[in-house]
Formats: sequence, C-alpha cells, structure tokens
Amino acid sequence: MAELLSARDLRFAYPGGAGEGPRDVLSGVSLSLSPGELVALVGPNGAGKTTLLKSLSGVLSPQSGSVELEGRPLSGFAPREIARRIAFVGQELAADFSFTVEEVVLLGRAPHLGRLAVESERDYEVARSAMRATGVEGLSARTIDGISGGERQRAFLAMALAQEPKLLILDEPASHLDLTHEIAFFDLLAGLAAGKGLAVLVAGHDLSVAADYASRLAVLAGGRLVADDRPEKVLTAELLRTHWGASAMVIPSPATGRPHVVPVPGKTRK
Repeated sequence: MAELLSARDLRFAYPGGAGEGPRDVLSGVSLSLSPGELVALVGPNGAGKTTLLKSLSGVLSPQSGSVELEGRPLSGFAPREIARRIAFVGQELAADFSFTVEEVVLLGRAPHLGRLAVESERDYEVARSAMRATGVEGLSARTIDGISGGERQRAFLAMALAQEPKLLILDEPASHLDLTHEIAFFDLLAGLAAGKGLAVLVAGHDLSVAADYASRLAVLAGGRLVADDRPEKVLTAELLRTHWGASAMVIPSPATGRPHVVPVPGKTRK
C-alpha cells in the first residue's frame, strides 16, 4: 500500500538555556504511515513523542530531515491544505471559552470553507456525524468549558473528525478517559482505520491497550526510534528494562492474544 506520510531522518533541537547549547530531542527519526493503519507511538517520559507528532503534522519544522505527505514535501503545502489532510489533537485542550460543543466541532470544517463563507447543511451533517461517532451528540448544546475533561477530549476528537482528514494524529488522547470510554475510544479509532481507511497515529502510555489495538508499535526512546513492528515483535520484558527501567512480565492477553504488560512490584529501576 502506498505511503500517505513518510518522515526521513528527522532531527530537532530546542534552544538551550543561558550558557548551554541546543537540546537535542529528535535524532534521526524515520517513520512512515499508510492508509488503514493504526500505529501507536510509545516511549518513556521525555522521549520526544510530542515533538515528533508536531513535526509530522506541520506544527513544528525539524532542523533537518524530510516529511512528505502524499509524495510531496509537507513544507510545500499551505496550512489549509495540511488541515484538509491531517488532523492533530494535542495534549493542550484549552477550553477557556464558552463555545457550545457543536460550535467547537464545526470549527473542524474551517479548512473546507471559503473566506467569509458560512457553514452549509453538509457541514452541519458532517459535524453531527462526528459527534455521533464520538458519543458527544447529546452534549451539542453544552458549553465546552462546562463539561468534564473526558467529554472535552471526545469533543475535540469530533472536531478533528469533522476535518475529514486522511491522517489523524493524537497525543495521549485517553489521558482523561475512564476505562469504559477508553475502550470505546480505541474501538472508534480502530474502526476509522479499518473501515474508512484512515491512517491513525496515537501516542500514549498504556502499553497493553496500545498492543491490543495497534497494527504497529513505534517505540521512541532518547529521541531515537528503537523499534517499529507488530506488537508481538516489539513488546518484550527486555525492551521495558532497557528503555523504561521497569521490571515486568509480558504475557498474551486472554482476550486478544496480544502482548500485555504485568509489572513486578518493587522491581522498577530508580
């Protein structure tokens, strides 16, 4: 299958503090995504996951390396063109305004509207469909600053889906979700990938959930991609010891057969 997005040898560094040199965050990272894939990006805190996601979505420009979207350099796309193809949902879900949920979701239609254009009936139907898919249709008249963190997370996902993207990039989307909504959320992502051919890249910390749903696990550690393969090939006790400093068993899930992490209490490296 043709690659939708391809990154090669990405390098990114943030400026250092007074008297310090630049702080390397990404060091030669290469990653590709194809339609229909759900890829989980995992790694310890500080590994560079958020920086990589922002570099792939055009929010940040790496100092070197290349990102191609549909065979063209990402830098050659106008922001509106990128937004029609890539929807990025970051960790910072600012909600210090009183838009209704429906109004927030309709913001996802902005890349498809002409200057000064108003939403058409189709735009409203796309927004309603996105709200139904994410389970927030019943909250459409509520204000975004008056709902829970988990509900807000699903509303922002609905806004991203309203963009009708080809690639969905999410940074720790389940951080505010309870168990029921986390399962429903990943069921939805898997359905979007398998049923609609959407490419999905999702960063998170729950390795067992990632292994249950992802077709590939991409492991970022120390700014480098140290593994990128099927979950059963990637997720091992040795990987957890080496990159997380954690002592854990990796066993097949009774429900899915995918690898699950079982921590060994008191054995984590300090």
